[in-house]
Amino acid sequence: MHIARTTTELKHLNCPLIASQHVSIRMKVSYAETILYKNPSAFEHRMDKLNSIRVFLQVARMGSFSAAAEHLRISKAMASKHVSSLENQLGVRLFNRTTRHLNLTDSGLIYRDRVQRIMEDLEETELSTAKLSSEPTGTLRIMAPTSFGSFHLTRAIAEYRQLYPKISIDLVFTPRTPDFVGEGLDLAILTGEMKDSNQVARKLTQSRLVVCGAPGYLE
Repeated sequence: MHIARTTTELKHLNCPLIASQHVSIRMKVSYAETILYKNPSAFEHRMDKLNSIRVFLQVARMGSFSAAAEHLRISKAMASKHVSSLENQLGVRLFNRTTRHLNLTDSGLIYRDRVQRIMEDLEETELSTAKLSSEPTGTLRIMAPTSFGSFHLTRAIAEYRQLYPKISIDLVFTPRTPDFVGEGLDLAILTGEMKDSNQVARKLTQSRLVVCGAPGYLE
């Protein structure tokens, strides 16, 4: 038997399976598209601008370059450099600076309100994404032979769902060879040797077959 998987991550599936025949796992691996920046400085510029926006918002909250720099654990000169960089890119003054006071300009107020919403959305997205990676959710579509699946897999699935209740299991019993892409399968259990050399397999267990018969029949 073989268990095959596609891009859905099943690393948490550690339930023991008692197999009566040769069992292995097949995994279909897909590679995420890699984005290459032709101009590395353009990427660095985007990162610097994001950091500059964070510094600007902190200065606006605290009303002081010194306090914001101390909070962010950077120098006052670096905080001032970040804000000046934003002002040069935007072509406007964001703060009115005097020796005693620091106030947002009208342009600074508008810019602060808009980028603050953007940064809050970004932080919320980061938290939501991190939560998804730590807590599995979604539907797990599994195909297995009826004999193996009904006897062994149902128990393993019940244990798995106790650990990860937000996972829904779609279990299909059939002896045929699965079509991972066409049927949207994440996991498949097959009997026999691997026929598709493009699949990567992991062996679970193996057992020998025994021919049995009634004494009267054998005589």
